[in-house]
Amino acid sequence: MKILVTAGGTAEPIDGVRQLTNTSSGKTGVAIAEFLSRQNCQVDLLLSSTSTCQPTISYSTFTTHSDLESAMRTTCLKKPDWVIHTAAVSDYLVKSIKLNAKTINNNTKIPSGQNLTIELKPSTKIIDQVSEWNPEGKLFGFKFTKTKSSEERLSAVKTLMERSKADFVLWNDANEKNDQTHFFRIYDSEMHCHSEGEFTEEIPRRIWEAIKEKV
Repeated sequence: MKILVTAGGTAEPIDGVRQLTNTSSGKTGVAIAEFLSRQNCQVDLLLSSTSTCQPTISYSTFTTHSDLESAMRTTCLKKPDWVIHTAAVSDYLVKSIKLNAKTINNNTKIPSGQNLTIELKPSTKIIDQVSEWNPEGKLFGFKFTKTKSSEERLSAVKTLMERSKADFVLWNDANEKNDQTHFFRIYDSEMHCHSEGEFTEEIPRRIWEAIKEKV
C-alpha cells in the first residue's frame, strides 16, 4: 500500500529572518509514517523543515505553503492509495509589508523601532485539492479546534469533510489536550465516530485500523 503522509507546520517569510508559523512539531505525523512503514506500507513522508523530529525513515522537507502544495501535487503523481494530511498549514500568507506607511521589499531584515504593518491574505486550502490530484486515492484529514461547544466541534469536522471529500477526519481540541492526555475522535465520511482514544500514542494504530477497513 502506498501512503503519503504530511507532518509539521508551514512557515511563511515576513523578512529575511522572521517567519509567520505555528507550533506544530510534526511529531504525530512522523509517528504515523513510521508506524505505517512498519506495516510494510510504502510511505512518502513530507516533513516541515522547522520540525525538530528526526524520523527513522526517509523523508523530504517543505517550508512554505507553496513548497508543501507543490510537493504534494508531485507526490500524488505516484497515485498513493492514501494521503494522510496532518501538516498544519498556514491559513494566511503575507501580502505586503509597510514600514512607516511605505511598502517595502521583505527580502532583507526589517529594521526595528519603527511602525510596521503586515497585510495578510488567505491561503488556498491544500487539502481541498487532494481529491483532484489523486482522484482514485483516499484521504485522511485532521481537524484541530479550540472550543468547548460540541456543536462547533462537529460543524468544523463536517465542513472539512464535505469540502475536502475526505474519507476520515481525525478531530482533537486544545481544551482536551494536556501533558497527560490527548483525547481524539476519528469520524468517517458519514460523520459516524469510527473510534476514539485518550493518548497521542494511540493515533497511528487507530488510523491503521480505519485504513484497513477501507481496503
